[in-house]
Amino acid sequence: MRHLVIGMLAACGSDGGATDGGSDVPAVGCETTTPWAAAPAVTLGPTQETAAVATGGKIYVLGGFNGTLAVVDAVQIFDPAACTWSTGPALPKQVHHANAAVVDGTIYVLGSMQTTAFSTIGDVWSWNPATETTWTVRAPMPAGTQRGASVAGAIDGKIYVAGGLRNGAIADFGVYDPGA
Repeated sequence: MRHLVIGMLAACGSDGGATDGGSDVPAVGCETTTPWAAAPAVTLGPTQETAAVATGGKIYVLGGFNGTLAVVDAVQIFDPAACTWSTGPALPKQVHHANAAVVDGTIYVLGSMQTTAFSTIGDVWSWNPATETTWTVRAPMPAGTQRGASVAGAIDGKIYVAGGLRNGAIADFGVYDPGA
């Protein structure tokens, strides 16, 4: 199996003078006179098959394969205001294709894959970067629903996980209620 390894490109600079409020390019700390600028290299170098979420004005890149195709447990944090990378607490396991979403400032990982054999796990973890220093292990996904490479998103305090991979593509749909 061949993998394409790429780094991260972030939008930096001004919106080029747009006055209609419709620009998709945020004005951030990587100063430039054009709408786009290269951000500093990702902390671990090129990383792929990650999950990425945003909260508290920062972007969190979770797990993935590094440049040598080793699976990592890294949490890489990009701060657009400072135009810098840092690291957060390691994930409880080395994973790739993690399903992740944010509810009320807390990052949730709900299922992922491990090893280069793409083994699925239903582990669920949470971390609030503003108030916690480590990940919290939560009740796992129900047996038989574990998967990675899903679409995950939060609506009204609940996390929805759709599709993904588990021994091939699946059409599963699940809801996780962090409050329950």
